[in-house]
Amino acid sequence: MAAITNTLITDTMTAIFEDLDGVIRNIDPTEVPIYSNAMKGTATNAAAHEWLTDTFRTPRNTPQEEGNDTTFEALTQPVRLVNSCQIADDEGIVSGTANAVDAAPSSQKEIIRQTVKKGREVRRDVEVIIAANVIKANTDPRAMASLATWITNGSVGAGGNLAVGGDGTAPVVEGTPRALTIALVDSAMEATYVAGGQPSMLVMDPPTKVLFSKLNFAGGGTDVAALEATRTAPKPMASVGAVSQYITDFGDLDVVPDRFTDPALLTGLDNPVVYGLDSRWYGVDTLPGRSFMTKPLAPTGDAEKFLVLWEGCLKIHNQGAHFGIFDLGG
Repeated sequence: MAAITNTLITDTMTAIFEDLDGVIRNIDPTEVPIYSNAMKGTATNAAAHEWLTDTFRTPRNTPQEEGNDTTFEALTQPVRLVNSCQIADDEGIVSGTANAVDAAPSSQKEIIRQTVKKGREVRRDVEVIIAANVIKANTDPRAMASLATWITNGSVGAGGNLAVGGDGTAPVVEGTPRALTIALVDSAMEATYVAGGQPSMLVMDPPTKVLFSKLNFAGGGTDVAALEATRTAPKPMASVGAVSQYITDFGDLDVVPDRFTDPALLTGLDNPVVYGLDSRWYGVDTLPGRSFMTKPLAPTGDAEKFLVLWEGCLKIHNQGAHFGIFDLGG
């Protein structure tokens, strides 16, 4: 039935308030597992942040003659490791008018909202910087040696090799891609344990996480996810298809998906990688006052400018505590 002639309807009204939900929604991820689990410290030299590692000699069983005279072995000194601090930043400019108008969310000025957003974006940048395969550079613009260049345990595909020296001066050389297997994880975990480490976190990109849950054990037919469902889980599981923890002969590994280890984001890596990390033995050190600092910049007109900045480096306390399985996806 048609409306009666001259009925006032909303199409012709001029006084209706605009209907705008005051909440701005953003589902872009901000979880950064590698950075978040790192020990946090302070660096004081941007071009050369240094620390020391040491090792014991190989254990031995050498019977000594009665009354023997002592001979002295050469004593060893700690190894001095060094990384460079890298700057990651982002910036913005907001007009005076944009700050003055009533915009959503009404509880804060636009420049405040944009500053918080930029801070989260730089935090994601730092995760990508850490997980990459880039050697250190101490000349401007400085680059920090990223995680792959410190890895001494693990494996690469045929024709590749782990970073020579494991001291941030050489990259991983990728080889032929191969499929992820339980044997690769177990072998890397064993080598790391023998070296003295005990990784507790297995970090991988989401597609690799899905593959890991469906891996079969040799001689068995039981995949990782099925095995998880048959035991008392150390942590609550959301579903049988999601592995929360993998128990190895040499310790338990929390299986952690990290969106920012996607090789499309990681400089120097073309193939997926799985990192085995011990959060007690790596850190991220920043220069004083430069950990996601926000700095207003000098205005040049009717606008406010700002800079969000982070300056720091990855510090691998001891390379033997971690492993990397490179060249996956074959």
